[in-house]
Order: sequence, then structure tokens, then C-alpha cells
Amino acid sequence: RIVELAHGKRLAFDEKWRTTRFNDILLEYISNDRTQAPGWAVKPLLVDYIAYAIGPLGICYLLPLEPLQYAWRSHGQAWIAAYGTKTAHNATYRTLNCAVPAQELYRAMGTMLRQHFPPIYAPQGNTP
Repeated sequence: RIVELAHGKRLAFDEKWRTTRFNDILLEYISNDRTQAPGWAVKPLLVDYIAYAIGPLGICYLLPLEPLQYAWRSHGQAWIAAYGTKTAHNATYRTLNCAVPAQELYRAMGTMLRQHFPPIYAPQGNTP
């Protein structure tokens, strides 16, 4: 879905919908277990956000794609170890997913927005 804002900027969304009541976000890391095709939490996408709605909770999480995929690269293996793999069975293959608590995912995405560097001290009397 493409949304055009009043000032002309366009944002692209990939929409996900869950019909069961869960407090986690199911991250697809393998879309086809037979071919090992990467899932949407891993592969390059031409979207700005994943709009991840959980109908019975009445909530839609807006997940910025770059921080989301950064979080998966940084924590995916640990999340699989901690939360396991959920499979979705399709006709001839399975999709592999990891159910990550929303708070934990947002915390991990937020680390991309904060970068540390050695402190820089200004000479006395000068302030940056």
C-alpha cells in the first residue's frame, strides 16, 4: 500500500494481519523451508514500514523496515533460541517464524537510533 502525505511525500507499507490474540510479533525469517527463501524480516523489500495489525487486540504496530531488519540481524539467533520457531504449513512448504514480544522488538529496533562514540570535549568557554 502506498500512502501519499499532504506535502507530497509517499510512504510504502507491507501489511500483515493476525486474527488471533497474541502479544507478540511473528517475524518471518524463512518464507519457504524447501528453498530456504528469506522471509520479510530478512529480505530486501521496497517498503518503508511493515504495518502489523492484530485484529482481536485492536492494535497495529508500525515497524520501520530498516530498524526491524537491523534488530533481526543483531538478535535473530538469540530470539530463536529463546522463543523457538513457529511454522505455518502451506501446500508444499513451511514458513518459519519467531514470535518476539513487541516490547523486546521495539527495544532492539531502538538501539539502531542510538550510536555511541568517544566523548568529545569542547575547550572551556565554547559550547557545541
